[in-house]
Amino acid sequence: MRGDTMLTHAPTLPWRAPAGADAPPLLTERYFDHGLIGAGGMGEIRRVWDRRLERTLAMKILRWSPLLDEEACRRFLIEASISAELQHPGIVAVHEQGWLSDGRPWFTLDEVRGRTLGELIVAHERAEDRRVRLQPLIRVLHAVCHIVAFTHRHGVVHRDLKPQNIMIDHHGGVLVLDWGLATRMGVDLAEAERGLTGTPGYISPERLHAARSADPCEDIYSLGCMLYEILTGRRPYGGTPSEALERLAREAPLPVALATQTHRAAGELCALCEQAMARESALRPDAERLALGLRSWLERHP
Repeated sequence: MRGDTMLTHAPTLPWRAPAGADAPPLLTERYFDHGLIGAGGMGEIRRVWDRRLERTLAMKILRWSPLLDEEACRRFLIEASISAELQHPGIVAVHEQGWLSDGRPWFTLDEVRGRTLGELIVAHERAEDRRVRLQPLIRVLHAVCHIVAFTHRHGVVHRDLKPQNIMIDHHGGVLVLDWGLATRMGVDLAEAERGLTGTPGYISPERLHAARSADPCEDIYSLGCMLYEILTGRRPYGGTPSEALERLAREAPLPVALATQTHRAAGELCALCEQAMARESALRPDAERLALGLRSWLERHP
C-alpha cells in the first residue's frame, strides 16, 4: 500500500527554526499569499493564488513553535500522504507538497467553504420544531458514515471525528476534514504518538489506555458521539476536557433516550447511538452497518 514507508520510517527532514517566528511565511514563487484562513494545534491554513494554473487554493503549513521538531514534521507529512491517497468526493483533494525556506513542510488542497455539522446542530437546537430539522442532520451523518467506511476499507482510521471536522459545502456536499491524527491500521501507536491524542468528548474509552494500533472501532464511537449530540444537543460528556475524560473513564453517558427532547420517532436512532457507543468495542457496528441503519430511518421518516 502506498505511503507505508513514510508512515513507519521518519524521512530525513530539513528542519530548522525560522529566523522570525512571528513573521508571515515566505511562500514559494508559484503561490501568492492571500492571508490566513484558520489555524489549529498543528498547522495553519492560508488562502493562496496558484500563479501557474491561475486558481485559488488552500495551503496548510506546519505551525512553528519552539517545541516543534522532526517528529512534528513527520506527523504533518503523514497527514499529507494519507489525504492525498484517499481519493473520495468526501475528502478534500491534495495537490502538491513542498518546503518553505525556513524548513517547514506545506501542502496545497482545495479550499472548502460552507458550514460545519457543529454549526448545523446549534441551528437545529434553536429551531422551533426540532422534529422537522432532524432529517437533514441525519442525512449528513449518513454521508459521513459512508466516507468513514471508505477510509476503513483502505486501512485508515481518522481518529478525530467530531462535528467541527464535518463540512457541508455550498453545493450540499459532505466532507470529512482534518486528517492530522489519521493513522494506518497496524502502525505502532506507541512509536507514532506521544500521550493521549484526540478531542475529549468524542474519543472512545479504549483511547484512555495504551493501544498498540489504530482500530476502526474508535471512529465508530466518535460517530455515535455525533449522533448523540444531534439527538440531544449536547456532547455525551460535557464539562472541561479533563472532566470529560474522567467521566469517560468511569461511566457511560446518560442514556440518549433520556437525554433527548426529540420526537418519539427517533427511538430507532437512540438504539443506533447506544450500539455505536458501546463501551466494549467489539459490540459496535461497522461504519457500513451504521450507515444502513441511518438510511433505514430516513426512508421511514422522510
